[in-house]
Amino acid sequence: MISNKARTIRVAAIQMESNNGPIAANLEHATPLVNHAAQKGAKLILLPEFMPTGYIFSKAIWANGEPKEGLTVKWLRENSKRLGVWLGTSFLEAEGEDFFNTFVLTNPDGNEAGRVRKQTPAALEAYFFKGGIGPHSIETELGKVGVGICYENQLSYIPQMMQKQSVDMILMPHSAPTPMQRFPFGRKQIEYYNNQLKELSHRYARLVGVPVVMLNKCGTCQSPV
Repeated sequence: MISNKARTIRVAAIQMESNNGPIAANLEHATPLVNHAAQKGAKLILLPEFMPTGYIFSKAIWANGEPKEGLTVKWLRENSKRLGVWLGTSFLEAEGEDFFNTFVLTNPDGNEAGRVRKQTPAALEAYFFKGGIGPHSIETELGKVGVGICYENQLSYIPQMMQKQSVDMILMPHSAPTPMQRFPFGRKQIEYYNNQLKELSHRYARLVGVPVVMLNKCGTCQSPV
């Protein structure tokens, strides 16, 4: 911790649906949800993985790549300052010929507190963006905030990294698809999958000994073509 004095803050996890592609429209959709969370007293607001980008296993996702200081980061900065809150989500960052799944956290002054790149893409994700090796924590006035992005939270190195970096809180933005009947899953397998996802944050809280904020996207599964 930056300070040994305990503090309490209200946190909001906004489970929302994003469409594949229209970044400006997804950010517009998120704005009233963020407003509502702030009105309810939230000081830190977390949004799903790839909230502005949508999520699609197709080269069409590359059309949604943004520069380091693109539309999403500008939206995060503006709304953090306007509402006086910490605000975070991940977007598809384009750097040269490479793409990354990058989480950005902004502070109440409208400045970027830090960013974390997803280190281990899940399965087909590796065809569409690279993993970024680096610290998975951000130093803030709230303490050290750990960030694990979706699939990588299921790998052993992430809780080990969180413990080693002495984080005070963990954020877990997800964009994990729930298996549907058209896939080879029965009802029991679907229920098991969902329960495992819900239990993930509890396991981390017990293992690392800090508060954990986990959320997933919602809405219907969209076709990749």
